[in-house]
Parts: sequence; structure tokens; C-alpha cells
Amino acid sequence: MKKMMVLVIGMVLALTACDNGNTGGGEGTPPKPDPVEGTWVGTLNQITYKLVVANGSFTQYNDNVMSNKGTYTVSKNTVTMTWTHKYENNEWVTSSTTLTGTISGNTLIFEALTFTKQ
Repeated sequence: MKKMMVLVIGMVLALTACDNGNTGGGEGTPPKPDPVEGTWVGTLNQITYKLVVANGSFTQYNDNVMSNKGTYTVSKNTVTMTWTHKYENNEWVTSSTTLTGTISGNTLIFEALTFTKQ
């Protein structure tokens, strides 16, 4: 009986130690969904811009042509996107442009360009 109790207690401790709070298991808080993740579309000067965003990275399309790739961070309602690569002369080249915008529900605004989540 003592061996069984020790085994059960050991299993409970092992499972509790594995819960880092990001899994939604145990007493941890489940992770909040990323408000930016998804596909966003906006139009400016007759050009349709599309952002495909997931897991801290994004790809930008201008009139359905892949044009930029990069990373993003979110803090409250502020979104910071950093273009790390741009497609130029049939090749990817390094870029380091950073742009800050705001997000509210299904609207993402960067200066004069407003995106709507699809």
C-alpha cells in the first residue's frame, strides 16, 4: 500500500512540475490568443496589401505578389512590425524597416493604411 501511495504522489508531482502555465492544464492560466494572428487586407492608392501573420512572423503581399517578410510583437494594443527581408529584383534582400501601429478588434492601422482582419 505504501509503494502505491508513493507512486501516485510521485506521478502527481511529476505532472504538476511539467505544467508551465502555457498549456491550459493544472492551475495555470491558458495562453491568450494572439490578436494579430490571421490574414489582414487593406487598400491604399489602388494597391491591395495583405498581411499573413502567425507565430511572431508575417509575410506581406502587394497586389497578391509576395513583397516583404518579417517579425512582429504585440504589447496591449500596439503592434510593432519589422521587415527583415524584401523581395527585390527577383531575390530576397535584407531589410530593417520598423513600423508601429495599433490594433482594435478586427482593425489594424499603420499610419494611412487600415487593415481589416479576414
